[in-house]
Amino acid sequence: MQTRRTFLKSSLLGASALSLNYIPASAMGANDRLRAAVLGVGGRGNNHCEAFATLENVQLVAVADPDLRRAEGTKKRWEEKIGTEITAYQDPRKLLEDKTIDVVSVASCNHWHTLLSLWSAEAGKSVYCEKPCSHTLFESRQLVNAMKRYGILIQHGTQHRSNPKWQGAARAFQSGKYGKPLALFAYVNRTRNGIGFKPVQDPPKELDWNLWLGPVDYQPYTENNFVYNWHWFWNTGDGEIGNNGVHMFDLSRLAAGNPHVQPRMVQSFGTRLINAPDDGYKDQGETPSIQAAVYDLDGLPVYYSCCNLRKKENPWKSLETAHFVTDEGVVTNGQFISNDGKSIPLDPEFNPEKSVSFFNGTVDHFQNFVDCVRANTPEKLVAPIVEGHYSTSLCHLGNISYRTGRPATLAECMDSISGHPLLVKEVEAALANVKELIPALDLEKDVPFTLGQKLEFDSETEKFVSNPAADALLRRPGRGEFVVKEY
Repeated sequence: MQTRRTFLKSSLLGASALSLNYIPASAMGANDRLRAAVLGVGGRGNNHCEAFATLENVQLVAVADPDLRRAEGTKKRWEEKIGTEITAYQDPRKLLEDKTIDVVSVASCNHWHTLLSLWSAEAGKSVYCEKPCSHTLFESRQLVNAMKRYGILIQHGTQHRSNPKWQGAARAFQSGKYGKPLALFAYVNRTRNGIGFKPVQDPPKELDWNLWLGPVDYQPYTENNFVYNWHWFWNTGDGEIGNNGVHMFDLSRLAAGNPHVQPRMVQSFGTRLINAPDDGYKDQGETPSIQAAVYDLDGLPVYYSCCNLRKKENPWKSLETAHFVTDEGVVTNGQFISNDGKSIPLDPEFNPEKSVSFFNGTVDHFQNFVDCVRANTPEKLVAPIVEGHYSTSLCHLGNISYRTGRPATLAECMDSISGHPLLVKEVEAALANVKELIPALDLEKDVPFTLGQKLEFDSETEKFVSNPAADALLRRPGRGEFVVKEY
């Protein structure tokens, strides 16, 4: 028998219009049905729409976006797919006034994640919040407080931890069966092009630019500050470490047993470099395209390595994954790679057959969220916001070290990690790839690097030790009506 979920899946893969065949909401069982809304409907927001449309007994009823073109376009697209009416809003506050909405997902830009989630919590709605859950460390702590205060559920969008193979890898690392734990490694080497330089201009008439900016400092509109490239500016984004690094930090914390402590030390270095000789290898972006960081997480080193440039013919592996390092090799997603290079599947107890894809077709992380909302079992959330807070903190602390750093040579930066040979090896391999990609540049002489401060952090107070300049980046003041208050 074809269920609503399988029917919608087949439709989303190209079947004929659902308007002729959909199963109406009235047939789903009103007592259990969840009415869902999506705040922010770019590419990821439409993934969220798909997730809610695919889940049994969940009805997508509303969307909101400061860009009316997106809001109206998404409304039309999903009404045609699911055959029921969807209301489109520009201002999310209007959507949240609808008391019949049970759950919302927040898929906006990073700088809005916390405030939209808090407004939703105040309105009594449970929240699926995209990663990273905050733009500052203070913000994500308020999300943890709000979940307790309002008795709602907040799931963090670090969906890889719902994958049974990653859960098994974490257990394997902890078991000692594959050697003594030495370190955790987060790789995010996603090849990206530069964004060039765009002039200031008037925003499109359908876009409420003041609303889009919300809690961050006012800035003029350019095409580079909008759509995806906002990731590469400190005012609205968090760089690659916050964009995708948070996933790998989350898996690293999973392997470490989800310690609810902050790193007691962090240091980061890097540079922003693009492969564009006509522009002097620079663009309008601010966040680093090459970055490394080292953390002390309760005595266990955590390393981060990012290089957004790659020579295609180079054998260097442009990894985007997590490695759990032991004295005998590396435990990762479903396999163990020994120190002599042999790759073997993890033992069956750590290696379930099921491996989950979260972006097309399957929605287990969302399923866990709605199941827990329906049963009111916050303790069964796979990624409760408290885990999101601590995983996202690693991103913020690495960026704060970088942003309070000083100009330095590459040699000085490499010397700062000389006591961490595992990280040295990975950074050297990434930089060798860059040297082949851009032979005209001497990385040691021609490229300005930033050497971040080596910062001590107090996990109890969530403040830096005797460093007011670093503390100032733990929170932002907000703007006008868009302020994250303390809960």
